Amino acid sequence: MTIHRANFFSTENVTYQQIQKAPLLIANRQLFVNRAVFLEEIKLMADVKEVAKWFLAAVDRQSGEAITHLKLQKLIYYAQAWYLALEKQALFPDHLEAWAHGPVCRAVYETYRDYGWDALPAPDDGIDLLQCEIDHLEMVMDAYGDMSAKKLEHLTHREEPWMEARGDLPAEARCNKKISQSTMASFYTQVYQSAQADG
Repeated sequence: MTIHRANFFSTENVTYQQIQKAPLLIANRQLFVNRAVFLEEIKLMADVKEVAKWFLAAVDRQSGEAITHLKLQKLIYYAQAWYLALEKQALFPDHLEAWAHGPVCRAVYETYRDYGWDALPAPDDGIDLLQCEIDHLEMVMDAYGDMSAKKLEHLTHREEPWMEARGDLPAEARCNKKISQSTMASFYTQVYQSAQADG
C-alpha cells in the first residue's frame, strides 16, 4: 500500500499498522493511535523537489510565461523564508546556499542544471504536497511570481540573510555557505510585522 503525504494526512485516525506500511522515514516507530499526536511527533516536511515542481506547474505557459532555473531558485528561497517567518518552521529540510546570483538549493540545482539559462519545462508527473503547503506556495507566487529572475536576484542581494552569509566576499565570488534559517526567520518576521504595522 502506497500512501502519499497529501492523502496520508486526510486520514482521521492513524494506526501503527498503517505507519509500518507507509513509505515514511520514522526513526523510532511507536504506537500512535491519535492523529494529532502522530503529526506533532514526526513533523514531516515537504520535499524541495516537489516544491520546485509546483512552481513549474504554476506558470501560465499558454499566455507565454516561462520560468528559468534562476527564477525558480529565488521562488524556492522565498517559499522557505516566509514559511519560517509565518509558520515558525521550515517548509523543507534542505539548506539554501549564498551563491553569487542569490540563494540556491543544491538539490534543485542538480536536478535542473543542464537547462542553463533556458526556460524549464512543466513537470510531467503529479505533485505530492499538502494543501496547506500549496496554499503557502500560492501566496509566494502571488507576491513574487510577476517579478523577473534578475529582479528577484537583486532583491535577495539587498536582504540580510544572503548578505550575512556572503560576508565581505566580492560580488561574483563563488560561495556555498549556508544561509542561516534563524536569520531568515527573524528578518522576514520583522518585514511582516512592519507591513502589519503600516497596514
